[in-house]
Amino acid sequence: KIERPLSRLTLAMVAMAGHVAGAQPRAAVPASASAPAAPAAAAIDILCLTLGGARRTSVERMVAELARQEAFADIELRLRFIPGVSAMQGFSEAGSLAQLAGDVLAAVALPPAGLQLWEKQARKLRPDQLGVFGATLAHLRAMGAALSGEPADIIIEDNCRFRCDVQGARQLLTAIQWQRANAA
Repeated sequence: KIERPLSRLTLAMVAMAGHVAGAQPRAAVPASASAPAAPAAAAIDILCLTLGGARRTSVERMVAELARQEAFADIELRLRFIPGVSAMQGFSEAGSLAQLAGDVLAAVALPPAGLQLWEKQARKLRPDQLGVFGATLAHLRAMGAALSGEPADIIIEDNCRFRCDVQGARQLLTAIQWQRANAA
C-alpha cells in the first residue's frame, strides 16, 4: 500500500506540537538498561486519549492486570482519561473545528487569521485524513494537560496495549524509570 504524504496542515500541527508542548526529543532506552532495585516513585501516571466505550474499558482492564504484576507491587498505576477529538464527521461547517477542539486551539494561541486558515484547511481534508487530524489534536490536548499540572509518565491512545506478563511489566517499569532519570 502506498501511503500518501501528510498534508501541510498536519505537518505544521506536528511542528507546532513540539513548540506548544516545549517537547524535547528523548533518546531511546538502551537495551542494556536495567531497572533499579527500588522503584524511583510510588506512582506512575498514565494519560489515555479516548472517545470512551469498549476501548476505554479495555484500557482500564489492561492497567488493572498490569498493576497485579510483581514489578508494580509497591507502585500505584494512576490512569486518567483525556477526551479524544472525533473528527470523522469533518469540518464542513464554520466553527466546527473550534467546537471540537477549542481548548487545543486556544493553547496553540493562533492569531484569528491563523485560526481561520486552520479551519479552511480542515474543511479540505479527505475522509482518510480526518482521523489523523483528530488524533493530532487529541495528542496536543494530552500534552497540554501533562504540562499544566497533570503530569504523565506515559501518554497512550485507547488502542494501545501493554504486555501484562512479568517480562512486559519489568520492561515498562525500566523504561519509565530510565525516562525519569534521563528527562531533559
